[in-house]
Amino acid sequence: MLSGRQPSLILVGFMGSGKTTLARSLGQRLSIPVVDLDAMVADWAGAPIPTLFSTLGEPVFRALEAAAVQIAVRGNASVLATGGGSVVRPASAAALSSAGLVVYLSAPASALVARVGRGNGRPMVSGSADRGARVHALLASREPIYRSVAHMEVDTSLRSVAAATAVIAERYVQVCADWGS
Repeated sequence: MLSGRQPSLILVGFMGSGKTTLARSLGQRLSIPVVDLDAMVADWAGAPIPTLFSTLGEPVFRALEAAAVQIAVRGNASVLATGGGSVVRPASAAALSSAGLVVYLSAPASALVARVGRGNGRPMVSGSADRGARVHALLASREPIYRSVAHMEVDTSLRSVAAATAVIAERYVQVCADWGS
């Protein structure tokens, strides 16, 4: 992790793991701004993520997402809710890992399948004939990357939002105290 300014708190994990919900809760508890990478990309492009995927394709979306990562990690300390695939590009994974405390929000594939429902608004699974198989395959390919960039893992299927917020906030406060020493 870099020394200097206060570290960011970065949430990584699969779609449906609770990144956006926990980012809001953590931002409120810690009194620091929340940045949602998907919202940032959608604002830049002037279209929702599913539209970007369907009109521009995944490679263009991932390039926009990588640019958003680089900008977000250079800004002031924030709680950063990443997109599920934000860590796929090695440069993005490295930038996130060095910008602060990275927390991998994990959950079993069965819980994630239930949370993403029909996949509406989730281009990586919507339209899949077998969403369960798609979630399992994507999770299997991404989970090692999530774990490699994370400094901490929290299973969101085992904790309420309040409990997950408390454990992550406590660790973040410890990291802030040690930052730059």
